Amino acid sequence: MSNVILGLLQHACSASPAENLKKTLALAEEKLGRDHAGTLTTLNQLATVYRDRGRLDDARKAYERVVESRERIVGKDHPDVASALSNVGIVYRQQAKYDEAMKAYERALALPLHGSLTDAD
Repeated sequence: MSNVILGLLQHACSASPAENLKKTLALAEEKLGRDHAGTLTTLNQLATVYRDRGRLDDARKAYERVVESRERIVGKDHPDVASALSNVGIVYRQQAKYDEAMKAYERALALPLHGSLTDAD
């Protein structure tokens, strides 16, 4: 194995999950576009890592971007929007912003449960 490949592998293994996802997100945005389903999935994963690490403001901003993009792509009444809104609500709850959390949850619960882009036929 070449030293270059070995070096890249060592760097990838030593980088944090957030760093790896940020690089993946940048590449996805460049190659696929900001609103591509793959890009939004990566952004959602990054937000979850932020949330798990206590970076709640970063997580909320990323989840809100997912909501905005999904609303623009599939419409405000789509189940994928409900999932994204639920994630926003989780962060607000963790921040003890209960009114905002309740609003996000209520919006999510008002949306249909079936028909998401990820549902199997």
